[in-house]
Amino acid sequence: MAKGALQGLARWEGGAVLLLALAARLDRLDGQSLWADEGNSAAQALRSLPEIAQRAAADIHPPLYYWALHLWVRLFGTGEAALRGLSVVAGVVAVWAVWAWARRVGGGLTGFLAGLLAALSPFAVAYSQEARMYMLLAALANAGCLLLACSLEAERQGRAPALGLRAAYVAVCAAGLYTHYTFPLVWATYNLAYGLSFLEEPLRSRWKERFLAWALLQGVVLALFAPWLPTAWGRLAAWPAVQAPLPPLQALRQAGAWLVAGPCPGAGAWPWLLGALGVALLGAWALARDAAQPEGPGLGSALLPVLAVVLPVGAIVALDLTRPAYFKFLLVADGPLAVLLARGCWPWPRSGPQEHGTAVGQAAWLLVGLGFLLGARLGGLQAYYADESCARDNYRGMAAYIAAVARPGDAVLLNAPGQEEVFRYYDRSNLPVYPLPRQRPPDPAETQAELEALAQRHRRVFALFWATDESDPSRLVETWLDEHGYKALDAWQGNVRFVVYALPAEGQEVRWRPLQARFGEGIWLRGYALSEARVAPGDILQVALLWEAEARPAERYKVTVQVLDGRNQVLAQRDAEPVGDARPTTTWSPGEEVQDRYGLFIPFGTPPGPARVLVALYRPEDGARLAVEGPGSGGDHLLLPEAVEIARPTAPPPLAALPVPVQRARDLGDLAWLGCRVYPRGWEHEPQRPFFPGDALHLDCYWQARRAPLGRWRLEARLADARGTVVARLEEDLASEAYPTTAWTAGEVVRGQHDLSLAGAAPGTYRLTLQALSPRGEAILLIQKVLKVAAP
Repeated sequence: MAKGALQGLARWEGGAVLLLALAARLDRLDGQSLWADEGNSAAQALRSLPEIAQRAAADIHPPLYYWALHLWVRLFGTGEAALRGLSVVAGVVAVWAVWAWARRVGGGLTGFLAGLLAALSPFAVAYSQEARMYMLLAALANAGCLLLACSLEAERQGRAPALGLRAAYVAVCAAGLYTHYTFPLVWATYNLAYGLSFLEEPLRSRWKERFLAWALLQGVVLALFAPWLPTAWGRLAAWPAVQAPLPPLQALRQAGAWLVAGPCPGAGAWPWLLGALGVALLGAWALARDAAQPEGPGLGSALLPVLAVVLPVGAIVALDLTRPAYFKFLLVADGPLAVLLARGCWPWPRSGPQEHGTAVGQAAWLLVGLGFLLGARLGGLQAYYADESCARDNYRGMAAYIAAVARPGDAVLLNAPGQEEVFRYYDRSNLPVYPLPRQRPPDPAETQAELEALAQRHRRVFALFWATDESDPSRLVETWLDEHGYKALDAWQGNVRFVVYALPAEGQEVRWRPLQARFGEGIWLRGYALSEARVAPGDILQVALLWEAEARPAERYKVTVQVLDGRNQVLAQRDAEPVGDARPTTTWSPGEEVQDRYGLFIPFGTPPGPARVLVALYRPEDGARLAVEGPGSGGDHLLLPEAVEIARPTAPPPLAALPVPVQRARDLGDLAWLGCRVYPRGWEHEPQRPFFPGDALHLDCYWQARRAPLGRWRLEARLADARGTVVARLEEDLASEAYPTTAWTAGEVVRGQHDLSLAGAAPGTYRLTLQALSPRGEAILLIQKVLKVAAP
């Protein structure tokens, strides 16, 4: 009954599956930045066809995808969505091929289910939204499976495959070989499946003519690829071995996670994998049983999906290709797995449910199996769209930030040559770009000389560290910058570390001020130095610390350096192990002086006024600070004797440099509210951390004066429980009492920080309401936000 109802939808099921596949692949197509390899694709597409071939000959990828992209961008342009559009088309074609192939080997219902699972595959969706050749590879692999199944079906019916069918097979195989160097494995799968067909009784009698015809087809494929074969062989022979491959069981688990729930870390937990494995094995059994039936697809066609999954996965494990970058080669197994899973959801013969159990039981199994698999698929898609750990390298965001804050005298450093093309795709800063080191392996003397020359010319460096293990395994560049510069920012943007350094002016020496402060049982701060006593928002305050240990510390400690305003709000902060994480405290020798440098970026909008610098040591595991003895001690921290003055900026900052979405700005007349960030106090680096009772809810708000305000504006924040009872409230000046709105100037951007205590908030759901209070007493609603306080 269930089978008949679904098969009655055959007239529109294919179109519905393709529309679903297209919608899934177009959704948020340009939501993420291009990453380094996509930047390479964009650059290749703009070159001439001969130059593409020349550069591909020196690369690890053959040229067909780049040739196709070259023609594609001439029609659709080089925007992010346009560049990825070719992969979207390939992804939809791949789904169509799976749907048509599954109908051939398992019937209409199997085709519909396979198409549905392929359309919603997180693995395929992710690579359909990437301007690389992997989705084209998968589309060609699936198309080859379909063409082979059609050929075997014709031969089982006593007919020779049509010339057009054979020509299409040759074209697909040749195109696959020119698309990626893993396609020979797919080609071998076709040949193995065709070889199994010689065991079938109806085809055994014509084995000689079939063998000769098949061998001729493979010869034509090889002849078409022959011009590129020496190049391919040379590139594969030079491919470096994988360092520290995963153990086989872990590699199999990782491969299963990618195929079932997509490439995001954490997707594909064991229950999903074991359940999918069970359904796939049931599907393989059903196909093997079908092969023996007179109306079945035959041995070669029936086992083709099994071979097309087992061989790529086995090759990945056997060849130790178990780095995360290599699991994408398994895209060629994604479509075949969808066929196995679909057949496992409906493993009964085509003769119908009346001969094999009750229709109710079969429908129940179909719903349970399909629901389980769709749960894994949708969970993987949710992770792909929402999980930050799955985001691509954010070159778009880094380039936008650099363009927004760049000043004359700044520079950009790229530690791996593969980044240059994608960075220049986005870069609007016009800053000089230094690709260092220049060669692999790096030349230490040459690299150091270039770094010294860079430091003489530039005061700030925006460094993008990517693939460091390959480009600079001994960390020559980063170590030199850590020892000579002041690191102000160190943040992961996908797989890229975005680091900002301040460099001292040429000839500027560290002027140490003596200090005797003891941290814990024997770590002394013997001196400190500040680059200047007056800084403005957008500047980097350079802080140098001189440490000495009485004995080698037994534990690793982190240093926190903070700039505090008069209300003890943190204006800027850097936390790291000493010397940019290069000199953990456990490596210090007794009596050794360790020079430690920190850069503190003064955020745009910081109100003018006096500030102090705080220094503390703490355990990374629990955040517990060491006790401090000496002048300026605050018990678990030290305030440096020298104060810092935050100056009023001479011009408003670019709004793109602010950490709030200013496109949602609210015009209040005299003022504009640019936005607020809400997170637990002290957790700016992890704003998604849950709130707990006793936390301080921190509000980090940005405002801009449209004109000189005529009165004193204030901010009201209220936290109410589910019954509407207010459990916490504050009313404060937008920035501080020391810098009220009456002191602001036209165009000025001002940051205000506020803390709302959650001491009286029990675990539960609350509503946060923010209102601006005008000088006339009018309350203007800014935002209402639901937040949860979790149980400790």
